Amino acid sequence: MQLADKNSVLKGFVTQPIHVQLGKQSSREGICVAPISDEMLLGHDLLCHFKASIDLHSDCLLVNGESIPLNTTFRDKPVVADVIMSKRTVVPPNSVVRVPCKLEGKLGAYNMEPVNNLQVLMPCIIRATNEGPVVCLENQSDQLKAINKGVVVGNAYAFETSLRAAINKRCP
Repeated sequence: MQLADKNSVLKGFVTQPIHVQLGKQSSREGICVAPISDEMLLGHDLLCHFKASIDLHSDCLLVNGESIPLNTTFRDKPVVADVIMSKRTVVPPNSVVRVPCKLEGKLGAYNMEPVNNLQVLMPCIIRATNEGPVVCLENQSDQLKAINKGVVVGNAYAFETSLRAAINKRCP
């Protein structure tokens, strides 16, 4: 199974279609099986197939008006850290550079997103626990772009927080 990072691979397999029931709805689906430690993960494709939405406020899954209680854990507030340039970097015209940065705070696995006022492009990146923050900065202009040391180029969010938000956003 290919993950978001093109160099990351998770060995697993897809089963023959099996009976899947979510509340009162059921379907036959192939299920991805992978060596993970979570008790259960509902895939984005299954949630969309069942037209389900997650109500984090009520801690339930909504499927065709049916409310299914979830067993979840939350932090008091989302964990966010600034992604800060650790050295001055010049990005040549029409090019991309990889730059090590530093996080202002400690996170496990995290998702990095660029700040809005950045002069260059920066893709969203998912990093595993204990992986240092390395960002790609892309200059699509015909002029040099300099980013000074200490400038905040992005925000890093604890991965479980950003994953829950992404599922809710993509499954209306």
